[in-house]
Amino acid sequence: MKRLILFMLLLFMVFGLADISAAKRGKPPSADIDETKRLSERDFDSIIYHWKEERYEELYEYGTLSSHIRVSKEAFIRGMKQKKFKLMCCGDAAREIKVIYKSPTVVYVKAKMGYKSNIKEAFRHETFKLVFEEGKWRTDIMHILKLPRVGR
Repeated sequence: MKRLILFMLLLFMVFGLADISAAKRGKPPSADIDETKRLSERDFDSIIYHWKEERYEELYEYGTLSSHIRVSKEAFIRGMKQKKFKLMCCGDAAREIKVIYKSPTVVYVKAKMGYKSNIKEAFRHETFKLVFEEGKWRTDIMHILKLPRVGR
């Protein structure tokens, strides 16, 4: 009988701690589709802001955990500084933004992105996958590092 009680207590502790760790990871604040779209678009706007202002250290923090494994912060910042094309200013950086709901933790954001270099400007339609991790919407920073794709 004592073993059964100890076993049940152990199970309770294990499952109780699992719930706490899930809460620390940050669950989406709402299962409502419109709310999910609104919050993901807000974080997408932050991504665009940091990108266009060339605040690459802050932009790196919006990278998914898996993209952090593939590229270090230092390599990401160096790569972004070496790019020929930067984002345009103001409303031209990202227009025609459309959020496509996939699940409570995954959305796709389609936008017409404006890029500029010393000699030319270009607009490209891009799609970004945003994943809800650790309390905010994040994207693959390797994808950002490769944009714009020349010749598309």
